[in-house]
Amino acid sequence: RAAIETWDVEAVHDARVASRRLKAALDLLSPVIPPSALCDLSRGARRLRRAFGPLRDADVMLDHLRSARVPEALAPAVAWVARQIQDQRETLRKECLADIGCKGVRRMRLIWWEVTEDVRDLDRRAAALVAGALPRVWEEFSIAAGMLAAQPPQADDSGDRATSAAAPDPHAVRIAGKHIRYTLELASTAGFAVRPAVLRMFKKMQDELGLWHDFAVLSQRTIELAVANQLVLHDPTLYATTLRLAERFVAAAQTRLRRFVARWTRYCRQIGDAVRQIAGESASRRSQIVPTAAIKEDSHVPQALPDAPRRSSPGKPRSGTPADAGGPPTGPGDGEPAATDGHPAGGDLA
Repeated sequence: RAAIETWDVEAVHDARVASRRLKAALDLLSPVIPPSALCDLSRGARRLRRAFGPLRDADVMLDHLRSARVPEALAPAVAWVARQIQDQRETLRKECLADIGCKGVRRMRLIWWEVTEDVRDLDRRAAALVAGALPRVWEEFSIAAGMLAAQPPQADDSGDRATSAAAPDPHAVRIAGKHIRYTLELASTAGFAVRPAVLRMFKKMQDELGLWHDFAVLSQRTIELAVANQLVLHDPTLYATTLRLAERFVAAAQTRLRRFVARWTRYCRQIGDAVRQIAGESASRRSQIVPTAAIKEDSHVPQALPDAPRRSSPGKPRSGTPADAGGPPTGPGDGEPAATDGHPAGGDLA
């Protein structure tokens, strides 16, 4: 409600994150939620994500543009792109309010309250379902991240880098990362021993993927705006400047991707060990949590999980902007920053 009453940037962000966490919870708890309630909650969560998503995207892009450190020659392009996105944000606010409204939010809260009251032993059933899903989502993420880490850092001069369906997909890694992080958070809430340090490690990796996505989308949006406004016809000089700005955003995105690989190499085994520990804990008490019939057949706990790949790699959580003229951003330093619970600057553009 705060998001649609105040349109505060952080409130919009919180609403979007809450809608994603709700989806993750619904996906895991679907075997024990009544079908009618599950349908209503899933539909409501989807409307929230679709309503707040474009608005949050605009907020993130504006934040990056306002804090961008670029050569003076690129300043006109930064100002022009920011004006275009700000104008779009005003339209998005009206569309968001029309799509949801306070009544829809209140209805979802009521349905969720009824579910938590009516489903007997929901907490204990949830624990079994979460623990059963965790090894699977970890395997999906570790395979995708390992492929990304194994790819050459840059294309060679001949341009022969793989472009097939088997090539690593950073966006797929990012989505898989969200699944495992939310599942780890749910496991912690369900009473499993997830060390806070493990959650912080994963957040640092996800922050880098998030910033990769921010800058990649900002580069794409910059070009789209220039084309949509026929800038090449009406202001060729500004058009050329916006293209150079888009190139800087691409360079910034690639820097964040390399930092993700470095963090993955550093943390993957520790996170994998934590997942195995939860799987073992669940196996030892599984019969006490819920009858087998209440769990989906595919929600089992594997006896073994794939080892995360070893890889030597050079090595800031998700914050930072395009840096000075010398190249892509490096941030205040490459050391380990203190973890925070707040949303880092320049958030998610999903």
